[in-house]
Amino acid sequence: MIKYEYYVVDAFTPTRFLGNPAGVVLGADELTEDLLKAIAAEIHLSETAYVLRPSSPDADVRIRWFTPEVEVKMCGHATLAAAHVLRQTGQWADTSQPLRIETLSGVLRVELDRIGGHEMLWLHMPSPKLLRKAIDPMRLAELCGLQFAHLARDLPIQQTQDQDLIVPVQDFQVLQGAQPNFRDLAQFCKLNRVRGVCLTTPRAVSAAVTLQSRFFAPAVGIDEDPVTGSVHGPLAAYAVLYNIVILTHGEAVIECLQTPASARIGVIRIRIRQQPDNTLAVKVGGQCLTSMQGHVAVD
Repeated sequence: MIKYEYYVVDAFTPTRFLGNPAGVVLGADELTEDLLKAIAAEIHLSETAYVLRPSSPDADVRIRWFTPEVEVKMCGHATLAAAHVLRQTGQWADTSQPLRIETLSGVLRVELDRIGGHEMLWLHMPSPKLLRKAIDPMRLAELCGLQFAHLARDLPIQQTQDQDLIVPVQDFQVLQGAQPNFRDLAQFCKLNRVRGVCLTTPRAVSAAVTLQSRFFAPAVGIDEDPVTGSVHGPLAAYAVLYNIVILTHGEAVIECLQTPASARIGVIRIRIRQQPDNTLAVKVGGQCLTSMQGHVAVD
């Protein structure tokens, strides 16, 4: 029997047992594809990050992410969770330098910062891309347990590079009242090649919050994700594109809130910078806390 260290880390929260829990398995190089899938299904969190040796000289580690059902190309909260564990175990020793992570989305970088005595991890996101998506908004609203009138009329539905839909709604009361039909929403997403649906609104519960959101991804085995780091890079670009956020000297720092029905609320901080070619550089930041630690036993 071989034992592999695993951790459960709560990401995007200063409080243990809130935010989004991710599994992190270290030294996963010898695990087969079947075991990677089976362990993720057993841990049964929205994502499990497997830390492996890099194949690229430009990376310090390699990470693969699995939901309980499938491998995904991008996951923000599990990346921060893995960086947190590598920091905790001493494998990311020189935190004055970014941790370089080889992934299916390219080489990502995580930086450590200290704000008010707390450690904050910042993930450099891939350059956000937004596309128009030919979708039936009335049917989508129905599947999310909303009326068509609940959608924001002044903001469009768009798709991100990760095939997530950004769907603006009227306000946070509408947002929190959404009760999706997950079975039918999963079929709709598969038919339209959509990974997940992000309901969002700038009319949040607090004026200090730029965007408040919920995220549904039943097509990949996650009915509702507590806090979704990967969608917040494109959300930041969306906010700039539609003048929800106004850049000052080409930069902005915003705070977003994800408020799932489970009440595992998460806080996501985002740094936005306009580059010379007018694309946006986005960093998504949050605090992480280890809540569990143990071993996965493999015969």
